[in-house]
Amino acid sequence: MDAAGLPRLVGLAGISPLGAAIAARLAGTGLRIAAYDADPGGRARLAGASRLIEIAPGVADVGHDCEWVVSTLDGGALAALMLGEADRPGLGLLLAPGSLVIDMGASSPHDARRLAGILGSRGIGLLDAPALGTPEDATAGRLTIPIGGYAEFVTRVAPLLQRLGAVTSTGQAGTGHSVA
Repeated sequence: MDAAGLPRLVGLAGISPLGAAIAARLAGTGLRIAAYDADPGGRARLAGASRLIEIAPGVADVGHDCEWVVSTLDGGALAALMLGEADRPGLGLLLAPGSLVIDMGASSPHDARRLAGILGSRGIGLLDAPALGTPEDATAGRLTIPIGGYAEFVTRVAPLLQRLGAVTSTGQAGTGHSVA
């Protein structure tokens, strides 16, 4: 962690246009980003965008190197990434206890609560914090971000998310997506 309580390297899972804008905004505020997307097109979206953004060659690189991971994936894709498959461990098995996953994609409150419970059993926190706005809003730091999850986790990630826009705590996991 740096002096502001932010990790030295923030992971990004899902390089959609919104994900790319979030990465560019965070890098523009001085944070280093390790971005991953299974789709080569997504990875190409950020290649060479900033010296502070590196494209992770695989999900394991994000899991081993990052304490916090921001996801712009939808609920099903996020669950698949976190839980993995029979032949491939998920990111949730690679993150260290104490890590945080910030779900900024389109998920249902039920999916957020379910994934929070599964990850929580490994000591990993999940916050549902849908990014309300456009990629242009993310670039300008004017997203609206309702955030659900344990108050301690919300307090920890607020300085990161405030770089992207206005943050409002909504209560327990799942409530961020319920107000979106």
